[in-house]
Order: sequence, then C-alpha cells, then structure tokens
Amino acid sequence: MKMHELFPKKYLEGAEIKDKPILVTITEGKLEEMNDGGYKPVLYFRTGKPIVLNRTNGDTIAQAYGDDSDQWIGKKIILYFEPNVSYGGKRTGGIRVRIPNGGRAQQEPEPVEEEVPVPDDSEAPF
Repeated sequence: MKMHELFPKKYLEGAEIKDKPILVTITEGKLEEMNDGGYKPVLYFRTGKPIVLNRTNGDTIAQAYGDDSDQWIGKKIILYFEPNVSYGGKRTGGIRVRIPNGGRAQQEPEPVEEEVPVPDDSEAPF
C-alpha cells in the first residue's frame, strides 16, 4: 500500500497522480487558511481532492482562460506529476497543470461529471 493511501491528506499530492494524469473541471477557487496560519488559493473540482494553487500553475491557467479566476469555473485542466519540480531548493516533484487541446483556449464541450485519466502522450494517435 502506498503512503498517500495509508495517510490521506486534504489536498491532492503529486504521488497520487504520479502514474496517471487526470482531467478535471474547476468548480470553485477560494483562499484557505493553511496550517502555518497563512492563506493560499485552492482550486476545487467536480470530483476528487482540491489542489493548493501555486504561482506557476496559476499562470498556466491564466494564460489560457484569463486573469480573472472567477472565469475559470467550468473550465477543464489536466493535472499531472512533474518530477523536476523543486521546493526549498530540493527537487521534490509536484503537481503541474496542462491545458487540454494543446494549450489552446477554445470553447470546451459540456464538462465531464468525473475526473478521468488522460492517456500518455506516447499513446496519442497523432
């Protein structure tokens, strides 16, 4: 059994999606108090755990869907594990965001009801 299964946490961790990127639909974004007393932005999805939004991921979403996070509601993003993410000067790995459709913001189809694994790029037919 994996550690994230033995000791579940409130927010999604990279280890939970290490082998399977997921497609999610944003349902809410808000500031939440963290254990250290500070506040950070958190994104919620139709299903599954929320993520604490960092600047890099926020910038990726903003480039595709606009600078106003209220406009992100109903939009889809892909969450995946990136092993080269650094934190505190150490390479720890972490969650990164990718925009569906090759990063081109366009009219999305009706949002899916649940998170779905995203196929590995090497399995793509084109």
